[in-house]
Amino acid sequence: MGLFRRPKAESEPTERAFAMTQLGRVLSSTYVPLTGRDLTTADALRWAAAWACVRVLGQSASMLPLDVVRYVDGTRLPVDPVPPLIANPSGIVESDVWVQQVVSSMETAGNAWGVVTDADRRGYPTAIETLDPKCVRDPKVVDGVLTAHVENKPMKRFPYGDLWHVPGVMVAAGSPLGLSTVEYASGAIDTALAAESFGAHFFTDGGHPSSIVYADQELTEDQAKQIKQAFLAATSGTSREPAVLGSGLKHEAIQVNPDDSQFIDLLRLEVENTCRFFGVPPSMVYGAVSGQNVTYANVAQADLAFLKHGLDPRLVRIERALSRLLPGGQTVKFNRDALLRADTASRYAQHAVALTNKFRTVNEVRRIEDERPFDDPMYDEPGLPGGADVAAHEAAPGDPAEDSSPQEQNS
Repeated sequence: MGLFRRPKAESEPTERAFAMTQLGRVLSSTYVPLTGRDLTTADALRWAAAWACVRVLGQSASMLPLDVVRYVDGTRLPVDPVPPLIANPSGIVESDVWVQQVVSSMETAGNAWGVVTDADRRGYPTAIETLDPKCVRDPKVVDGVLTAHVENKPMKRFPYGDLWHVPGVMVAAGSPLGLSTVEYASGAIDTALAAESFGAHFFTDGGHPSSIVYADQELTEDQAKQIKQAFLAATSGTSREPAVLGSGLKHEAIQVNPDDSQFIDLLRLEVENTCRFFGVPPSMVYGAVSGQNVTYANVAQADLAFLKHGLDPRLVRIERALSRLLPGGQTVKFNRDALLRADTASRYAQHAVALTNKFRTVNEVRRIEDERPFDDPMYDEPGLPGGADVAAHEAAPGDPAEDSSPQEQNS
């Protein structure tokens, strides 16, 4: 829900729509929608670049594992077992879908909302169901507590009530509410939708005549109609009969550059503009930039830039919102390495450096690679213990990893 939106009266439709005139007043601009109507969020997401940006952000976040850690004397220790709220926050959808819903709401509505549906005996939440932002109305701060109406029922933000809230990336000063990225990108989106619509109807709706028949003398209206009908009769349908023109008549087909008719350059520009609002590289939505083709060179660097400048601000907001719901000392962290996972050769080179410099243990490396850890305690010490041949140990006869079944190894 936009920060500057006027709360709707009970008699008004509950469908969320952002008015371009309201947005214009907020930005002190004179923007007028090209379509002549207000765009809903559903309308805006029909623009492929907007849909792709929301999808990339939501799916990228949903694929990252969520860890819970605590710090003891500066040492990061994992919390085991993982609290139920983090392991499975919803009883309706899977945890990855839950994260995707949160991020998507942050982008489209400016805020993600949820309701605490269960808690442990100490009062810490164990389940949160996400809310459709359209159901959350009139959010405001009352006596220092964020409150809102959910299906006409007033609710307060946890721990004063059961309402859970995560603001979007942009939050205006003086308010806890986020601003909708889709709403503020509506100028670029509306332009792109108008260009797409015009391009789609350019030929079928008579945007221009397909050809012209010239005469070297003045024609009456009836003569013009007769010539037109005769020409259409010869060229319409599937007969492909030759057209016979009388003396003084000349036919000329109007040739239109396909790029011009589809506004290719304009649409490319609006892809770039849309991506700027969301902080998503155009290459990630398969958009060419400045005439360049999409390439897969320097993928690791591109992923790192996307994580740092695009995705990470969303992850930090979610981490802090969830950490506030856990007992003191516990912190929620997305495992960002899952997004930056390198190819096999690069990973093993990194493992070798880590082991040589005693940054990791052999068993930590094996866990990272989804391999069964060795039982010998020496492999839980940093580095390669005593110059042991790990590969020989792994393949040695009688090793439980060799003798047991895959099911037993994973148990």
